Amino acid sequence: MFRTLRRVERVLFEQMFHRPPAGRLGARTFRFFLLTAVFALLAGALPRGIGSLCRVFAWICFTGLAVCMMAYVFRWVFSRILWTVRSRLIVTCLLMGLAPIILFGTLASIAAYIFCGQFATSIALEGIHDSVDQIQERSAAVLASVIQGGFPARSGLAQQSPADLGPLEVSVWNDDKLVPRQAGKAALAADASPFETATRPAWLHSGFAGVVAASGKLFLCGDSARQASGHGLEVLACSPFRDQEVATLAEGLGTLRIMPNFDLRVSNNSDDDDDAAAKKTQDYEWLRAGTLAAPVNLFDVRVFFSAPVATTDWVTGGSVPDRLLVTSRPSVLYRRLFESSVETGRYMNIALIAISILFGALELLACAIAIVVSRTVTRSIADLYDATRMIDRGDLEHRIPVRRKDQLGALAASFNSMTASLRELLKEQREKDRMQNELKIAQEVQNNLFPHTPIRIPGLDLFGICESARTIGGDYYDFIPFGGSQVYIALGDISGKGISAALLMASLHSAVRAYRSGAAASNGDATAGISPGRLLALLNHHLYTSTQPSKYATLFLASFDPATRRLTYANGGHLPPLVLCANGEMQRLECGGSVVGLLDGLKYQEATVQLSPGDLLVAYSDGLTEPEKDQVDFGEAGLIDVIRRNQILGLSDIGFQTLRAVRAWIGDEEQPDDMTLVLARLS
Repeated sequence: MFRTLRRVERVLFEQMFHRPPAGRLGARTFRFFLLTAVFALLAGALPRGIGSLCRVFAWICFTGLAVCMMAYVFRWVFSRILWTVRSRLIVTCLLMGLAPIILFGTLASIAAYIFCGQFATSIALEGIHDSVDQIQERSAAVLASVIQGGFPARSGLAQQSPADLGPLEVSVWNDDKLVPRQAGKAALAADASPFETATRPAWLHSGFAGVVAASGKLFLCGDSARQASGHGLEVLACSPFRDQEVATLAEGLGTLRIMPNFDLRVSNNSDDDDDAAAKKTQDYEWLRAGTLAAPVNLFDVRVFFSAPVATTDWVTGGSVPDRLLVTSRPSVLYRRLFESSVETGRYMNIALIAISILFGALELLACAIAIVVSRTVTRSIADLYDATRMIDRGDLEHRIPVRRKDQLGALAASFNSMTASLRELLKEQREKDRMQNELKIAQEVQNNLFPHTPIRIPGLDLFGICESARTIGGDYYDFIPFGGSQVYIALGDISGKGISAALLMASLHSAVRAYRSGAAASNGDATAGISPGRLLALLNHHLYTSTQPSKYATLFLASFDPATRRLTYANGGHLPPLVLCANGEMQRLECGGSVVGLLDGLKYQEATVQLSPGDLLVAYSDGLTEPEKDQVDFGEAGLIDVIRRNQILGLSDIGFQTLRAVRAWIGDEEQPDDMTLVLARLS
């Protein structure tokens, strides 16, 4: 089922966008898009209950789609806008420079806002406290009047009230009993103060001053008490807290609101109606006054803050959670703060502006320095990028301009040096390739100089193989038939390796054939030959006169006559070839003289060996016996052992088995010298 849905999804995507979804993000984005569309259609088509559930799912899928789209935007920003190093460094510098400023500015703004709000509420609360202190002073004056001449009239109380406060409501208790305003009245008047209770509340104490909530109103109250004539007299003076008083407090501050958030409950345990009244919650209007000043600049924002107002419930004496709400502006609070020292405030304002300008200039300077430094880095990177593209196109002459004497300048100089070295290296590589091609041609030419083996002469089988340590080598072997059935066998080793040895080998090859053919031509008989000793003497003189003194060769020459089965040879300093007889005996062919081409005028002796059917002639170069393993040479004994074990095989098989044994002895090490092996067996 899941695979079927995936297949359908892929087909829909290809039908809409003509290509398969790219990666997991593309597939998930397309899925969220499909699910959002499906659930939106179902929400409009299905009944209300199921439709609401589909609408919820649609919003969830839309949220996932929005997250995927944000990931696409983020990827696009990084792949396009932030692709260059310069853009990334600029963004990094901006983040490093602006982030602390934004964080500090935000923190400073929050702290300034809290300070302004706290300062505004402190001013308002201080005004309330001053008003309460005035009320308490009036209560003390009323108490003095009561002690001197009795209860003052209401008109007198009004005259005693401060001009910025409302009329006073005064209650007098004598030994905790209410003193009536008029003689002869036992009960309270209809318009009596709510504070004229028959018995003083238990929570009320002498010296009380604060805001009191009673009868759905707020009052500013102050209490005074004194002992007089053996009686305890106590006076409570209260003034209504109205919008007029709030307006006085809000003057020069802003708007001021007091929210009386309390439930006034009046209880009487003996009366059911009073119990019902105690359970009632009355609604109270807010006290509002003041006007918010217009902003003086962009930063002169509205500051809103609140603080609790300590309010006492008249009935219970408990605390009522009233709130003081102040709305002001920093400019108003600033003037209020420095109203007693305007000049100091002006100077502080100028100083703050100057410090802000200085900090802004320092920030701009830091940003400019960061951009300049980043530009030096990015310019070097851009130069390196352009240089790599030019080199990729094959322009090895391109150089990066070195503008600075720092690490980036050293990097540019190193890149230029690397480019020059690369140019020389490629030149050397082309020269090496050319040389390698020439060496391959030379190898083909040298391989053509060797006779194609195996060769069958009547009565004698011949085989030769040469494996060079390098592309071309200095070993030489040749089979030169003459006289119909006779053959010359030559095996040599040129001193040194490489091209010089190969050239000398080619010269020796041509000289051997030339001297042998020249001797036959001078005698006028094609069957006539030149003896190996005589031929070695001629070759010695030729190499001595035509090569450098340090160049020489070891050379073994032999002529075989099938009619007599005799092998006539001369050895010019070469490793003695071996004759492995059919009866198990072994004979070394050592007769001859010194190496060829080192000294002039040398004579070479000859010797003759009578061969029998089955005898095997083994001639080899030192490349077969000198390879080492654990500082032990393969040696002549190892060579003889391998040949004897394979002596019954054909000559080519003997040769290949011998070379395989020597390679196994060398192992992974480099072949030290040319390996040449010549085999001849009398049939």
